[in-house]
Amino acid sequence: MPNWCENKATIVCPTVDDATRLVEALQERRMLASLVPMPPEVAKDPRPDVLGDAEYEWRSDNWGVKWDVNGSATQDGRSVDISFDSPWCPPLEWYGAIENLGYKVDALYNESGMAFCGAYANGEDTYVDYPKTATRDAYNKRLPAAILEAFSFDWLDDEDK
Repeated sequence: MPNWCENKATIVCPTVDDATRLVEALQERRMLASLVPMPPEVAKDPRPDVLGDAEYEWRSDNWGVKWDVNGSATQDGRSVDISFDSPWCPPLEWYGAIENLGYKVDALYNESGMAFCGAYANGEDTYVDYPKTATRDAYNKRLPAAILEAFSFDWLDDEDK
């Protein structure tokens, strides 16, 4: 079972219809595949969670993750705010691929099990490792404010008790 990476992204789509389709695809757990589909010659098994080596490699290379994602979204015109979990890491390769299709991506991520977080914007990933044994003050100094605001660092509250 993977560690789950929390993701929060704002994706500005080329059209309102594209944004609507993105929200629908997320609800159907096929958001990544809807915009960056796996070629049929790579897909061997019709079951989405059964992957051979070729499928795994293709998804890792083109999405950055093994499986499609699960989450929720709010649409406002062409803009979609999305919260979702991805296995092990954020789908950075997918972000880059959809930017090449005319989408704009601003995303934050946190993987507390492996103690890393970051931000993706304008094709650039800013990655930060953090120790799980630091104090709240140390986290406040090390982590970007946007990350601290977007995600829960509940274990920091234990030091106050």
